[in-house]
Amino acid sequence: MDNEVSSSNYLSFSFLGLIIKRHLKLILSSIVFFVAISSFITYGVMRPKYTSTTDLLVNQKLSKSQAATQPQQLQADVQRIYTYKDIITSPAIQNTVKKDLAGEPGMTKKPNISVQSQENSQVFSVSATANNPYTASDVANETAKVFQNKIKKMMDINSVTIVSKATPVLKPTSPHYMLNILAGLLIGLLIGLGASLLSEFNDKSVTNVDYLEGLGLNNLGLIYEIDKSDMKIATNKHGRRIDNHERRV
Repeated sequence: MDNEVSSSNYLSFSFLGLIIKRHLKLILSSIVFFVAISSFITYGVMRPKYTSTTDLLVNQKLSKSQAATQPQQLQADVQRIYTYKDIITSPAIQNTVKKDLAGEPGMTKKPNISVQSQENSQVFSVSATANNPYTASDVANETAKVFQNKIKKMMDINSVTIVSKATPVLKPTSPHYMLNILAGLLIGLLIGLGASLLSEFNDKSVTNVDYLEGLGLNNLGLIYEIDKSDMKIATNKHGRRIDNHERRV
């Protein structure tokens, strides 16, 4: 049983290798085409995006009566980070940021802001993404500043500390150049193989005697392919054409 499975796998790989060999030009052309398309879109159409991040710490001063429940209060502060996230990305904060930074290069109508936090930590990060690295850092810092000023009026918050300010990061975070080109290569390979298999299965020509026997048909004869070198014709002095075999005789 194992031998039959191994033989079947060997035949499958042999068949696939034969198809690749027959349609190698088609497969390579497909790969080159899709790599060229992905490269054009990545380098010519997509604009680089830059991301900068600032870290914030929100604290509440506890009264003497609340000191005994400090662990619970800390856990409550961690849970409030989800509320802070909604506030930071809301128009109440972002409209002010957009107004303060109007005219900045690469500034969009709606700043691209994201908030991340670590588990069981009161520190959370505010990241801004823009087409300009300096604009990205300005948006992140301005968002932190506006949030710091407004959150005290919105909630019972005593202290908002900017742990670290955002700085311009000159390396773009997107697009992912190599990943896009690799994706184009993979798509080209798959489409090339698919087209080759489709062409092979649509080919109705008979290339094997066993195929005829499997259909219950009789083989009437075989026509062999003759190389051009075997078809050289010579002419004798009477004008009669003779092949190389006759001439040697």
